[in-house]
Amino acid sequence: MSSVDLRFRHSTLSPQKRCVVSITTDRQAGGIANALASYSDALTNKGHHHTIILPPSAIVVPTLEKMKTVNLIKIPTGLIKFHLLTRGLFSQHIRAALAEADVFFLHNSVLLQVLKPTEKPCFLINHSGKTRHLNRADHIIFLTKIMRCRTMDKLPQLASRKDKLHVLPHGFSTKKPRKRAQTPKTPQKSVPVKLVSAGRFVKKKGFATLIEAARISQAAGISCQIDIYGAGPLKPSLQNQIESSGLTSVTLKGWSDNIKSIFADADLFCSPSLDEPFGLVIGEAMAMGLPVIASDTDGASELFGINTGSTDAALQHGGMIIPAGDTAALAAAIGRFCTDEKLRQTAGRNARKRIETSFTHAHLADQLDQLIRSVAPSPGEERSYI
Repeated sequence: MSSVDLRFRHSTLSPQKRCVVSITTDRQAGGIANALASYSDALTNKGHHHTIILPPSAIVVPTLEKMKTVNLIKIPTGLIKFHLLTRGLFSQHIRAALAEADVFFLHNSVLLQVLKPTEKPCFLINHSGKTRHLNRADHIIFLTKIMRCRTMDKLPQLASRKDKLHVLPHGFSTKKPRKRAQTPKTPQKSVPVKLVSAGRFVKKKGFATLIEAARISQAAGISCQIDIYGAGPLKPSLQNQIESSGLTSVTLKGWSDNIKSIFADADLFCSPSLDEPFGLVIGEAMAMGLPVIASDTDGASELFGINTGSTDAALQHGGMIIPAGDTAALAAAIGRFCTDEKLRQTAGRNARKRIETSFTHAHLADQLDQLIRSVAPSPGEERSYI
């Protein structure tokens, strides 16, 4: 197989359409992979053409290959920077993509060093909240308002470019899968509340905090089964914590390719992260109508629409926000939801309504389309930054 895979080119766009070229060197699962897929879907819905330059080993490649309107140029990671630096001199596919682009979306800040200077609008999607190389970007897309404010505090020079700093949260599907057939409940046996959590088994995801909160809850007689989906280097440590705590209610699961089905059969979702720039899995749980317990990270605050840990405000939008790393607060939230079915139902409805109101795929498509047209107007249109 060639190191470059160009499935098709779309060189005859109507005046109303734009050619967007996205570039990444990232290969892992996570925010960038999800953004490439969701942006592709949004651009397709608005009739724009999307070319993506990425490594052939990127985990999102199989998903993108199923999208017939997406043009993939697969280049080994080490050569992507080289071909950008030489403006595609040694690759006709890169050269054509750079020439046809109306707008660039960069998903790694280091790429700004090799793509600039260019006369075409260039957006850096700031997935992580890091500030390195941000001063090089024409435009910066932040996932949350909080992240944008924090970045401006760290880089005061961006204050004069507020019109180039955009907030574009992820969008979510609200289509629910069917629930599995359940065994009828008997009045003699209480069925534990099923709480799920998901993410990489790394320190910043806060699973050690969740396990300790589970120990407190179990000691208090709270009936709750906790399943944690994911993988990562801390799995042995987390498993040892579960066993040494004498927990019978916590299970570490592997990754699931169908997280929506897991959510459909759950009662409650928890995100105990110590740091979360956005938190896609939180939004996915909310879209499925699950009440959510989340630590007060940027992502949770954006999705819940609040900047404080106000319990009442959070419940109105789908759950509870607790201080990151606070095991007592997390245990208390678990206890409250597990002992109040009506509260779970109300918060779950509110969570889904919050996504339907502000964070659907349609919202993402509309905002992305407006953003592109504001910087790359067609002949006869005026350029106007949003």
